[in-house]
Amino acid sequence: MSRAMWSVLWWPLALTLGCGPSTPTVTPATPGKPLSQAEADAAFAEQARYINFLDDVSVQSAPQADLKTLSLTDTTGKQVVLGDVAPGRHLVVVMTRGFNGAICPYCSTQTARLIANYSQIQKLNAEVVLIYPLEADKNQSLLQDFLRKVNSVDKRSAEELPPFPVLLDVGLKVVDTLGLRKDLSKPATYILDPTGSVRFAYVGNTLNDRPSVKAIVQQLQQQQAAEKSE
Repeated sequence: MSRAMWSVLWWPLALTLGCGPSTPTVTPATPGKPLSQAEADAAFAEQARYINFLDDVSVQSAPQADLKTLSLTDTTGKQVVLGDVAPGRHLVVVMTRGFNGAICPYCSTQTARLIANYSQIQKLNAEVVLIYPLEADKNQSLLQDFLRKVNSVDKRSAEELPPFPVLLDVGLKVVDTLGLRKDLSKPATYILDPTGSVRFAYVGNTLNDRPSVKAIVQQLQQQQAAEKSE
C-alpha cells in the first residue's frame, strides 16, 4: 500500500484509539482506485483543520541529559551539536514522532503552524529546531515525504523547506537519551535559554498532547521578561 493511502487510512484508526479530536469529514478513496498524490495531500490538509493543541500547559521536569551537547545530523549528513545552532538565542526544540507506518498528521500540523508563526518566534530572540527521528540512515527519504505533507497543510510549494533547521536523530540516539522511545518517539517540546539551560519541557502522552504555538510564545515572553528583570 502506498504512503499516500496510508496517510488517509491512518486517520480513522487514530480517532478510534482516542488520539484525535472530533471526527473530520474526509472524502474516502473510491474502492479499487488509489488516491493520486494531489488527492492524498488535499485530504491530509483537510485533517489538519480539526487538530488542536494545548494553549494551557504546565512545565514538566527537565530531562537529566544536557540538551545543548546532543549531537544530531543535518540534511546534508553533517553532525550538528544542538547548542551550536543559534548561539545567544533561545532554542525551541521540537521532537516529532518520526514515521511509524504513516506520516503523523499531528506532527505535520504542528510543524506547519510553527512555520506560519516563525517570524513571531524570531522576534522573541528564539530559533526553532525540528528533530525528525529515523531508525536508520537509509530511511532519509521519509523526511522528504513528511515535509511535503507539512507543506500541503498551508498549501506551500511541495519542495519548499522550513525556514528553521531540521535535524535528524539517526538511530534514535537522542530519543533514547531523553527517554522518549515510543513508536518511534513521544512528541516533545523543550525551550532552552541562551546559556543552553532547559527552561521549559513538555512530553506528550498522546498524539495531540503538545503545546500550541500560543503556549510556546507565552513561555518565550515569560522568559524574556524574567531575563530583563534579572
